[in-house]
Order: sequence, then C-alpha cells, then structure tokens
Amino acid sequence: NRPHLILLDLRLPIIDGWEVCKRLKNDDQLKNIPIILLTASAGALNLEMTKELMANDLLVKPFNPDILLEMIKKYIG
Repeated sequence: NRPHLILLDLRLPIIDGWEVCKRLKNDDQLKNIPIILLTASAGALNLEMTKELMANDLLVKPFNPDILLEMIKKYIG
C-alpha cells in the first residue's frame, strides 16, 4: 500500500531526510505523495531546500500538534 502522506524527519541515522525526500520525488510512483518535513532547526536554508526538493511543507520542532493536524488536513482532507 502507498501512503497518503509522508512525515519525514530531516535527521535520520544513515541518510538524511533531504536525500530521502529527493529520492521519493524522483520516483514516478511516489512523487505525488505529499511530504511534510520535520526539523529541529529553522532557517532560510531549510525553507529553500524544502522548495527545491518539492516537499510540500516544513514543520519546526517542537510544534503544536494542532498545526500538524491542520497540515495533514490540508493535504489529505
């Protein structure tokens, strides 16, 4: 089964979330799945990379769970 949405932390143990996002968006079968990136560091570079890799949104930790729910509703209803 394909997911309807992907929550992807940028800090992963083997490859980082940027690389995972890049691979997902380059896969014809997965590229249309919305991706919300999660990070502990906010900054212009993160916003720029989010747009460059075509992720749908970026959420900075710690975050309000209500904001996450709104983002999820925005992409999957």
